[in-house]
This record gives sequence, C-alpha cells and structure tokens, in this order.
Amino acid sequence: MIARSSMLLAAFTAIHAVAFTALADAPAVYDPDPQHLWNRLFAAFYVRQVEVVDRVIVDGEAVRGLPQTVVLGPDVVDPPLGRHARFLLDDAPFRKCNEILDEFLSSSGAQLVDDPLKRVLLQRDLWAVFDLLAADPKHASHGMWLEGGLPELTPVHEQHRQILSRKLAAIMRAVALSAEEVRRLPDTYQLAVDSRAFRTEPEGSEPPHYLPADLFDPHGTWQQIVYGEAEGGLFGHTHQTDGRSVFRVFWRLPEPAGTPEQLQRWLTGRQRSMQAPRASLDQLPVEGPERQRAEAEGERAQEDLPVGSRFVLLRQLICLDDQLTPVATGIVESVLIRVVLASIEPPAHDIDQLFESFEMNRSLLLGGQRGGLHPTHPGSDQFYGLSLLGRLHSDPKGRLLVGRPFPDNCTNCHSGRTLSGESTIQATVRSLRAGVEVHSPRSTIQAERTIRWKQQRDDFQRLREYWNDH
Repeated sequence: MIARSSMLLAAFTAIHAVAFTALADAPAVYDPDPQHLWNRLFAAFYVRQVEVVDRVIVDGEAVRGLPQTVVLGPDVVDPPLGRHARFLLDDAPFRKCNEILDEFLSSSGAQLVDDPLKRVLLQRDLWAVFDLLAADPKHASHGMWLEGGLPELTPVHEQHRQILSRKLAAIMRAVALSAEEVRRLPDTYQLAVDSRAFRTEPEGSEPPHYLPADLFDPHGTWQQIVYGEAEGGLFGHTHQTDGRSVFRVFWRLPEPAGTPEQLQRWLTGRQRSMQAPRASLDQLPVEGPERQRAEAEGERAQEDLPVGSRFVLLRQLICLDDQLTPVATGIVESVLIRVVLASIEPPAHDIDQLFESFEMNRSLLLGGQRGGLHPTHPGSDQFYGLSLLGRLHSDPKGRLLVGRPFPDNCTNCHSGRTLSGESTIQATVRSLRAGVEVHSPRSTIQAERTIRWKQQRDDFQRLREYWNDH
C-alpha cells in the first residue's frame, strides 16, 4: 500500500518540481542583473526548497506518501516560509539570510535603488518576513492540524530570531518613503483596467479574464460590504496577513441595483441554513429523495440571490512611511472574483459560477504591464500552504501538504465541498455573515480599521522598538 502511494506521489511531485524550479530561474525582479544586491536579498527569503507530502486514497484509506522536495518562489505574493524553525532559524537558513542582511546594511544597499515603487515593494516583502518572525510559532491558523505542535524554539533559535528581526527592521526603515512619495504611488487596479488586457463583463473562464472596470465608480452599481463593529469590523483575511493588507469586499446585483436590505435578508437566511443541525443530515443516506429534500430546505432561504450576482475580494498593500506611519496604498496584491451564472432550483446542487483570481506579479508591475496583475488559470495546482494567506502552513516536521487546484483550493477555508459543479451557493461568499454594512465602493473605512488594529498588535510594537534603534 505504501509503495503504491509513493509511486503516485512521485509522479505528482515530479511534475510540480519542474514547474516550481522553473520559477526559481525567473527574470530578476528589482534589477536586470540577477546578482544585484536587491535581487539576492529578495531571493534569500522568497525562493525556498520545501518538502511536500500528498494524501492519496489507496484501498479506501488515506495514506501519506514519502516527502518530495520542490522549489517555491520567487513569483509568489507571500513568502514561501512557515513558522517552523527549519525555514529561517535553523543554522543553515539563518546563516544564509543573516549574511545577505549584513551585506545590504554594510554597503548601504538602500541607496542602490531610487524608484519609489521598488522601494515600497521591497519593504512590503521584508515586512511579511518580520511579522512571521515576530509571531508565536505555536499559533495554529484556522485550527487546522497544520503547524500544530511545532517543536519548541531553542535559546539559539530565539537569538537568531531577534538578530534577523532587528536587521529586517533596519532595512525596512532605510527604504521607507516620505509621506509625499507614498501619496504619489500608483493605483494599480486602474492601471490594470486601462491596459485593456481584461474583459469588462463575465463571459467565461477563458482568456481574456474578467476584471470589472467600474468597480470604483461612485455612480455605478457596485457597493462595498463592511462588517459592523459588533461583528468585529474586519474580515478573517486581515488576521491571516497580520494586518499588512487591506481586504475589501464588493458586491453587485443585476439591474435594478440590489439594496442593502436585500443583501441582509439573504445573509440572514444563509446563516439560518448554516446553523441547521448537521446531525440530521449525517443520519440520512448520501443520496436519495430524503437527503435531497433536507438539503433543499437549507438552500431555499438563499434563492433570492439572483443570477448575475457578483462578488469581489480585493487585497491592497499597506506600507510604512519614513515616520513608521502605516498608509493604505492603491497597489493591488490580489483580486478574487465570483459570479453566479445560473439559478438554484432545489433539490439540484449544480450551480454555474465564474471564478477569477489575479495575483500581483512583481515583474509585470515594475515593468508597467497590466497593473502587475497575473491571472490564475482554473485547474492550476496549488500547494496547501500557498492556498492560505500570509505564509506557508507546515506540519510539525516543517513539511507542506499538497492542496487542490484552483478554484477548489478555496474550499480549504470556505467550504467542505468543491466550488465547481457540486457546490452550493453558500460557498460563493462563505465568510460573509449577517450584520454587515453597505458603503460606497470608495469608502476607506476598511483601511482605517485595519491600520488601527495593526498598530495595537505586539508585532507592530516590536517593529517600532527595532525601527527606533536605528
């Protein structure tokens, strides 16, 4: 059984090892010269060899195969690093990272590049590493087994953590922009729209991909969804990235424009269906009329969400100016779009949805192409750690789990079912709940709340301490 599992995993990872190794040879990001100091600093943290394991079904049982090594990065939004000591704090990775940080600081590396966009991106990339080092290594995201029971850090690990953190803070301060330079940073969503590289209406998943051109039109039909203060005020994605990004959710119903009351009714009905006792369903056969009727009851309250409903989750970069003031920018880190294309007719479960996903590509952004947005093609394989936000999520041995292809990888957090074909409408906006407010698409309330929350966190206080040491 184990041998059969290992063969399947070997075949799987052989394909992925080629794909991800190719990424490691991608064109240099911050300068055409791959050996430029900025490129080497970036690669030290954003290119990593990691071990992955796959769970395959053999004779009806889930079996893990032997770990395989792959290369992740540099073309990733978040650093391919986890909280396990093997990523940064064991002797070998620490020595590699510490040497490049020392070289950057001793040679005044910040002065090698004047471009404000490059400087803010490098600061952003290093801030993610700083926060990972500042975090409790035993914190488990989403309550999953990944990252559970990580080994205790040794005194040497703790020393390494402080050394790297102080040097990262020094470089972040050295490349920080003035308030005026921050104000002049580009609106990359608008640049993406102006590039005309994307279609403006959802017509299918084939290129060119759909990116709404009127998302921020104050006179349009898009509205911004915000949790009320009683609901915590922030989306879970904000916590996953430790408050370094602003996450904004937009929705649009077909003409005539949907009302906040209509959305609230749908969310309230959806919440009731999610709270229905699962035990009653578990006692029913997997298939058959009884189960169909029971599941239909849970979906009936949600039928008022009409065909053509659209949702957008936008992630935008927060930077630190030279006074350590967090500022929300117009630089887009990712966009996730879902459109309901077909109605629900209980007890049927097939729902036609369009999924679009875009991620920031540094080379495209710095090259002035498409606002830096690169689409994720349906069926693209994702590793489990990279399908979550902020960092890799490893097991107690520092290994990753092979995940699902896009868009089904979204169900790691949002649903127990796949998002294609068999999904229910719940999976479209699983994270939303009753108690939301509806605002103008140009409202800055999410940015203001995120920054206030970030400034109160322990990781920001530690950054302030190290920042002021230089």
